[in-house]
Amino acid sequence: MKKHYDQILADLVKSQRTGNVISLRVKGDNKIILTSVLEVRPNRIVVLNPVSVYGAMLEEHVLHLEDVENCHVYNSHYHDPVYVRIRELKQSIDQIKKNFGF
Repeated sequence: MKKHYDQILADLVKSQRTGNVISLRVKGDNKIILTSVLEVRPNRIVVLNPVSVYGAMLEEHVLHLEDVENCHVYNSHYHDPVYVRIRELKQSIDQIKKNFGF
């Protein structure tokens, strides 16, 4: 079920204010993004954390509010030690792959 524009904006602001993880579905893309919101600008530009909860770099981390089709804010924090450790491990694995030429 798609959320109304005002609900999406409220969720984005909540994630920015609390640092909670947010899942986003962007129009025209079937993938769901799990990250946090760094900034919601007055001109309806949304700046996401450029690294997902699981350590992958996001292709686009600056979006227009109208591009967000749906979202959900979770109670977990982006900087929760478990997520931080997952991102560290992902970075280590990526470095090992790079060193071995994968």
